[in-house]
Amino acid sequence: MKVLYILFVIFLLLQIVFSATVKKECKQDSAGDYYVPQGCKDSKDRNKCDRLCKEVCGSKVKDLWSICGDKLLEVDKDDCYCIDLTFPGEETDVK
Repeated sequence: MKVLYILFVIFLLLQIVFSATVKKECKQDSAGDYYVPQGCKDSKDRNKCDRLCKEVCGSKVKDLWSICGDKLLEVDKDDCYCIDLTFPGEETDVK
């Protein structure tokens, strides 16, 4: 039983490490079309984060610690990494 628990913990850690390095697709969350680029909450350049969200993920942006709003800015699509805001068991549409 102890071996199974250790294997489970190792598997869980591997999933966390590899999921953090994968480029996420933009997905619709339960509240609507709101998305956040990876690392946005830690960035001091809010403008850059908002531009990333706007171009790749749609016209609305959700900051994890703030309010949602419309953004009308341009950005290079290759620079956008979106956080998957879905929860287990939720159906989402890939944009």
